[in-house]
Amino acid sequence: MMRWGILVVVSALTLAGCAGDSSPSSPSATIDHSYLPLAQGSSWTYDFGGVEQRIVTNGTATIDGSEWVKIDTYVNGEKTVTDFMRTENGISYAKSGPGQNVPEEPRQILVRNKPVGYKWSQTISFQGTPNKYDYTIRALDTTITVPAGTFSDVMAIDVLHSIPTPVGDITTDLVYFYSKSVGFLKQQTSGIINVEVVLKSYDIK
Repeated sequence: MMRWGILVVVSALTLAGCAGDSSPSSPSATIDHSYLPLAQGSSWTYDFGGVEQRIVTNGTATIDGSEWVKIDTYVNGEKTVTDFMRTENGISYAKSGPGQNVPEEPRQILVRNKPVGYKWSQTISFQGTPNKYDYTIRALDTTITVPAGTFSDVMAIDVLHSIPTPVGDITTDLVYFYSKSVGFLKQQTSGIINVEVVLKSYDIK
């Protein structure tokens, strides 16, 4: 199932500077919600590999002294999980809700105000295995069409997800597309998981 807090970050688990590289920093002040609007009551409906899923911002929660936006996922009208997102200093973070079979460590999923080619990475341990995510901004102000419409304010981000094994790394290549005004539009994958996710409709408050 597709959850923003997870899909947008951890593709092969359920789904991660200077122009060389950098590590994620911790959230602090100055909010910019471009590319990932989080106004309360907003909703996005996606086709996730043939399954319709609706994502809704629904309140806030304080976690470790910081405020996070609650992201509820609905499948067939039933709420399935709650995840959390937070944007500060131009960086967006996602965090899984408790009780899920995915890491709860915050992931740095989106960086604003950086040029094409900007890179960052993060390694997250899952069930004792390090999962590495390498991100690169592929394009800015590009145009794509999804069922919800055509958007020309799009940032495309390449993600390489690597899991080490005794016989070599298992890798999944992903591309995420974000509209500056609407948010997450599309996911393309290739590798051990091949699932396309597209935005069908949205209601930004």
